[in-house]
Amino acid sequence: MSRLLIVTALMPEAVPLINFYRMKKQPKQTFYHLFQTVPAGRGKVPNIHLLVCGVGAEKMYQGLEAYLNTVDQCERTLYLNFGIAGTLNEPHGKLLWANSIAGSAISLPEDVRNLPFSVQSLDAPGKNYQPAVLFDMEAEAWLKCIAENTQQFTPDALFCAKVVSDNQSENAHKIDKHWVINIVHKNIVELDYFIIKLIKTFK
Repeated sequence: MSRLLIVTALMPEAVPLINFYRMKKQPKQTFYHLFQTVPAGRGKVPNIHLLVCGVGAEKMYQGLEAYLNTVDQCERTLYLNFGIAGTLNEPHGKLLWANSIAGSAISLPEDVRNLPFSVQSLDAPGKNYQPAVLFDMEAEAWLKCIAENTQQFTPDALFCAKVVSDNQSENAHKIDKHWVINIVHKNIVELDYFIIKLIKTFK
């Protein structure tokens, strides 16, 4: 059975997923928070691990690396980087899938690559929005960490999804945790559809 590892920076990005899949919190680790689905019979509950690493590239790499050093890497794993991001003119709350991550030559899978959005990671929230670019702070570190710390890394197991949090009309300074939880929650059914499809495809 495939394992899906969802990685977020913020706890508010993770809360709707934790609630939807009824995940259980695992013992606190130094560099990350871990939540897991609880098995309920063969095939009834997807095998999902959700990692919350903290804001910024350093915390993302540090948390994900620590987790990868504790798990069985022989198990088939799918990786999903999920969270909020800014872009030029897409509406708040829209769920978008990235086709690439700036700074990496690794291509994301064919069924996602046809989408026009690339993710660019910044050191801090910015206001220089560009068309077809999603701005976050962690995706590049997420991808780098997987490539450098997994024994069976394959690009076809990498996915990156972002919910639009800010654009040229409304900037990131208006974001709070309740607002983030709300916009993620509104996309939970669409996100679940894609997650189930992924897991079935990679069984």
